[in-house]
Amino acid sequence: MLEKDIEKVLLSKEEIDAISKKLGKQITEEYKDNFPIIVGLLKGCVPFMGNLITYLDMHVELGFMDVSSYHGGIESTGDIKIKKDLDIPVQDRDIIIAEDIVDTGRTIKVVK
Repeated sequence: MLEKDIEKVLLSKEEIDAISKKLGKQITEEYKDNFPIIVGLLKGCVPFMGNLITYLDMHVELGFMDVSSYHGGIESTGDIKIKKDLDIPVQDRDIIIAEDIVDTGRTIKVVK
Protein backbone atom coordinates (compact mmCIF):
# COMPACT_ATOMS: atom_id res chain seq x y z
CA MET A 1 0.00 0.00 0.00
CA LEU A 2 2.91 2.35 -0.63
CA GLU A 3 1.05 3.88 -3.54
CA LYS A 4 -0.96 6.11 -1.20
CA ASP A 5 2.32 7.59 0.12
CA ILE A 6 3.62 8.45 -3.35
CA GLU A 7 2.61 11.83 -4.70
CA LYS A 8 4.23 11.45 -8.13
CA VAL A 9 6.28 8.74 -9.86
CA LEU A 10 9.20 10.37 -11.65
CA LEU A 11 10.60 7.23 -13.30
CA SER A 12 9.01 3.82 -13.67
CA LYS A 13 10.77 0.61 -12.68
CA GLU A 14 11.25 -0.11 -16.38
CA GLU A 15 12.82 3.32 -16.99
CA ILE A 16 15.19 2.87 -14.04
CA ASP A 17 16.14 -0.57 -15.34
CA ALA A 18 16.86 0.86 -18.82
CA ILE A 19 18.99 3.64 -17.30
CA SER A 20 20.87 1.09 -15.15
CA LYS A 21 21.54 -1.05 -18.21
CA LYS A 22 22.84 1.94 -20.19
CA LEU A 23 25.04 3.11 -17.30
CA GLY A 24 26.30 -0.43 -16.70
CA LYS A 25 27.42 -0.68 -20.32
CA GLN A 26 29.06 2.76 -20.17
CA ILE A 27 30.88 2.02 -16.91
CA THR A 28 32.05 -1.36 -18.24
CA GLU A 29 33.47 0.30 -21.36
CA GLU A 30 35.15 3.16 -19.49
CA TYR A 31 36.61 1.14 -16.61
CA LYS A 32 37.11 -2.34 -18.13
CA ASP A 33 40.88 -2.23 -17.62
CA ASN A 34 40.64 -0.91 -14.06
CA PHE A 35 39.30 -2.16 -10.74
CA PRO A 36 37.05 0.70 -9.57
CA ILE A 37 35.35 1.04 -6.22
CA ILE A 38 31.63 1.68 -6.39
CA VAL A 39 30.77 3.68 -3.28
CA GLY A 40 27.12 3.53 -2.31
CA LEU A 41 25.71 6.30 -0.17
CA LEU A 42 23.40 4.54 2.26
CA LYS A 43 20.66 3.78 2.49
CA GLY A 44 18.77 5.04 -0.52
CA CYS A 45 21.39 3.83 -3.01
CA VAL A 46 20.81 0.13 -2.31
CA PRO A 47 18.00 -0.62 -4.81
CA PHE A 48 19.62 1.39 -7.62
CA MET A 49 23.16 0.20 -6.91
CA GLY A 50 21.99 -3.42 -6.73
CA ASN A 51 20.30 -3.05 -10.09
CA LEU A 52 23.26 -1.22 -11.65
CA ILE A 53 25.90 -3.79 -10.70
CA THR A 54 23.93 -6.56 -12.41
CA TYR A 55 24.74 -4.79 -15.69
CA LEU A 56 28.49 -4.51 -15.08
CA ASP A 57 30.66 -6.97 -17.01
CA MET A 58 33.81 -6.41 -14.97
CA HIS A 59 35.27 -6.77 -11.50
CA VAL A 60 34.50 -4.01 -9.04
CA GLU A 61 34.91 -3.49 -5.32
CA LEU A 62 31.91 -2.28 -3.34
CA GLY A 63 32.05 0.14 -0.46
CA PHE A 64 29.46 2.06 1.49
CA MET A 65 29.21 5.34 3.34
CA ASP A 66 26.35 6.53 5.50
CA VAL A 67 26.00 10.24 4.81
CA SER A 68 23.03 12.38 5.73
CA SER A 69 21.80 15.92 5.44
CA TYR A 70 18.18 15.17 6.26
CA HIS A 71 18.55 14.19 9.94
CA GLY A 72 15.13 12.58 10.19
CA GLY A 73 13.23 15.13 8.12
CA ILE A 74 12.17 15.25 4.49
CA GLU A 75 14.17 18.36 3.58
CA SER A 76 17.94 18.75 3.57
CA THR A 77 19.26 20.80 6.46
CA GLY A 78 22.44 21.56 4.51
CA ASP A 79 24.45 20.16 7.44
CA ILE A 80 26.23 17.08 6.05
CA LYS A 81 27.06 14.35 8.57
CA ILE A 82 29.24 11.36 7.74
CA LYS A 83 27.88 8.63 9.99
CA LYS A 84 29.96 5.81 8.47
CA ASP A 85 33.05 6.55 6.45
CA LEU A 86 34.49 4.35 3.74
CA ASP A 87 36.76 1.60 5.08
CA ILE A 88 38.58 0.87 1.80
CA PRO A 89 41.82 2.63 0.78
CA VAL A 90 41.01 4.85 -2.21
CA GLN A 91 44.36 6.33 -3.17
CA ASP A 92 45.10 5.82 -6.87
CA ARG A 93 41.71 4.08 -7.39
CA ASP A 94 38.83 5.05 -9.64
CA ILE A 95 35.74 5.81 -7.55
CA ILE A 96 32.16 5.66 -8.81
CA ILE A 97 29.60 7.15 -6.41
CA ALA A 98 26.12 5.59 -6.38
CA GLU A 99 23.50 7.91 -4.91
CA ASP A 100 19.71 7.84 -4.99
CA ILE A 101 18.75 11.51 -4.84
CA VAL A 102 20.86 14.52 -5.71
CA ASP A 103 19.10 17.77 -4.93
CA THR A 104 21.58 20.46 -3.86
CA GLY A 105 24.76 18.50 -4.62
CA ARG A 106 26.24 19.33 -1.20
CA THR A 107 26.44 15.69 -0.07
CA ILE A 108 28.33 14.64 -3.21
CA LYS A 109 30.69 17.61 -2.77
CA VAL A 110 31.49 16.61 0.82
CA VAL A 111 31.96 12.95 -0.13
CA LYS A 112 34.29 13.83 -3.02
